[in-house]
Amino acid sequence: MQPIHAIPELLDLIIGLVSLSDLPNLARTCRDFFGPAARRLWGSTDSIKHLLNCLPESSFETTYDRQFRRQVLAVTRKLEPQDLARLKLYSKLIREIRISPGELHIIGVHEVVRALNGDSLCPNLRRLVYEGPSIWSSILPHLTSSSLSRVHINLNSDACGDRFFSRGVASNELAYLFALKTQQPSSVTVLRLICVEEEGFSELAGLLHGWDSLHDLCIDGDVPMKAVVALPALRSLSINLPVISAARSRTLQDECRLRDSLKTLSLRSAAMPCTILFLAALADVHLVELALELYRDNHTETILQLCQAVQQCCCHRSLQRLSLTRGVFRFQTRGMTVPYNLDDIRPLLAFENMVDFRLIRLGGLELSDGEMLALVEAWPRLEVFHVDSDRRRPRPALSLLGMIWAIARGTPHLRDLCIPVDASGTDIPRGTSADFAQDALTRFGVLHSPIASEYRVASLLSRFFPSLREIEVEREETPENMRIAGVTEAENQRRRKWRNVQEALPEFVDARMTGIYKPIGRSRPI
Repeated sequence: MQPIHAIPELLDLIIGLVSLSDLPNLARTCRDFFGPAARRLWGSTDSIKHLLNCLPESSFETTYDRQFRRQVLAVTRKLEPQDLARLKLYSKLIREIRISPGELHIIGVHEVVRALNGDSLCPNLRRLVYEGPSIWSSILPHLTSSSLSRVHINLNSDACGDRFFSRGVASNELAYLFALKTQQPSSVTVLRLICVEEEGFSELAGLLHGWDSLHDLCIDGDVPMKAVVALPALRSLSINLPVISAARSRTLQDECRLRDSLKTLSLRSAAMPCTILFLAALADVHLVELALELYRDNHTETILQLCQAVQQCCCHRSLQRLSLTRGVFRFQTRGMTVPYNLDDIRPLLAFENMVDFRLIRLGGLELSDGEMLALVEAWPRLEVFHVDSDRRRPRPALSLLGMIWAIARGTPHLRDLCIPVDASGTDIPRGTSADFAQDALTRFGVLHSPIASEYRVASLLSRFFPSLREIEVEREETPENMRIAGVTEAENQRRRKWRNVQEALPEFVDARMTGIYKPIGRSRPI
């Protein structure tokens, strides 16, 4: 008869039931348990601090830097072969690693580099997240792997907080990226490069040129579009802080001949004029997903121009996911937001195959029940629908059941809904079929929505939406934090009532299914 630990299925079951805190003890019990337990333990760890703590205690000292609120590790002696063997034993288990000088500073990192003797520190690494430039840059050449596919490098010096390192041109980081590109075969498919310094990466175009393995690219600022559009396998492009002038947009029209392989485009932290100019330069592209995060929305005509630019840029039949949001920034202008309505976003109704639409904090959108329904009826395939205007503006009075019932009736596949509603009244709308039930909806966002009787609302929701389980509402504040957060007791009570709705939903559904309550699909009134 085989022992339990010799049966892979039972061994995986045992490892899966053990808590992470007990896995180290389990790994020490026998050799058969060590591998599976260690893989699961290190699979949930991405900090290099935990890896370096595997070194013998005699080889380093740790202190705490109160000024920067981080641990400081100082290598106190030369690393011996047995020390390195212990380090490599655990480093082989690492799939993801995050290096941030804000979390850990090491004094004597050259001792670790010297001990590696050119070997890879993490030979099975798949994802690297690095912040710099910092003293850690000397270890980057030892973080290459044939399995490394996702590289996130943040060269925003404000984020690194490494007072021991003289910042300058990120030569080590740039050399590392060029080495990743030229290794054969190049395994990196996802590159996210953040560099918000004014000088940026002067060699960015040369870096991107010929990096044919890239599928997903995220970069900042004035992007070398000629190099970007030449990437043959690029499927997703994200640009942060795009800087585009009217003169630059004219040259972009010649550069932005995007390949049909590009399906996802994201513009983050963008001014409204820059976004419109960029979309105009793209002409007709076959995007499936478009996400725009803006930080200026002060004029009604600008919203209309934005929607017109989206309509003219994207193929009407291909676009399925559209997100228009306003980012939250410290430099955000706090002017009075001009309201806008359905006419301003009507150009978006041309995208007949829309399945995911999000319009969040983008000014003062004002829609009546009828206008909201007209918006939804244009997209019968909708699965996700989020509409939430600026929080500083009062909410329009949208009836609870009349609104969501009509939306759900026109969108049978809708599973995620977030709209401002008024749940003060719970009368069933005239003409509502008692046999109607929409089984797809599982999540309902009710941010800022008033409510009277939480259990009456839960009863009605369970009747028409038996699969609904999650109600999203703002977090309830403790009495100590209410003044700091600017939350009144009445607001806290509103949030508490919506939490009660979520807790009561399963009970009402179970009661209906068992016949104790009105069974779903019967015409007997509640």
